[in-house]
Order: sequence, then structure tokens, then C-alpha cells
Amino acid sequence: MSADRLVACPRCMAARQAEIDAQEQWVREVYGRLPVDEYLAAVRRLHRLKGPKQAETLAVYASFTHEGIGIVYAEWSAHCTRCGLAGKFEYEHRFYDAERDGL
Repeated sequence: MSADRLVACPRCMAARQAEIDAQEQWVREVYGRLPVDEYLAAVRRLHRLKGPKQAETLAVYASFTHEGIGIVYAEWSAHCTRCGLAGKFEYEHRFYDAERDGL
């Protein structure tokens, strides 16, 4: 079964941002204390981390169905192929009740 859509995973995005923040902090701290070639390598690594857009690794599935009896069923699930973050919910909503309407 293929995903309805792929989006960026919030857990992976947070981990990526934490890695960028740590590298930025380290680059600031070592300025003037590392040989130039090592410092420039650290700056290049930081630019590589910041460069590409976050990969879309969260596969999202959603479905809404109506069985013709006055009830709508909704199901949503997602799973990240990189970190394993997963979630699912199902919901049922009655929008018509023949007994209530006296039919």
C-alpha cells in the first residue's frame, strides 16, 4: 500500500535542528582555536547540514468512508521510514439517525 502523501517528519526535523544548533555552537566556540583548515571544514559541515531540505520520510494515510447508513468513518495513520515515529486514529461520526428522525 502506498502512502497518500509523504511529508517531513516532525521528530526527524527536531533532531536535524538540534544537530545544526550544536554544530553552530561548536563552530562559534572553536573560532580562533583551531587551525584554519580544520575550522573551514567545520564550517563546510555546518553548511552541508543546513543545505538540503528535510527529507519527506513520514508516510501519511487517510481515508473517509460513508456506508450509506448515516455514519462517516475516518481513519488516519502515519509512519516515518527513518526514525519510526508512528501514529494512528480512527473516528466514527453519526450524522443521520433514522430512529431519531422518526423514520
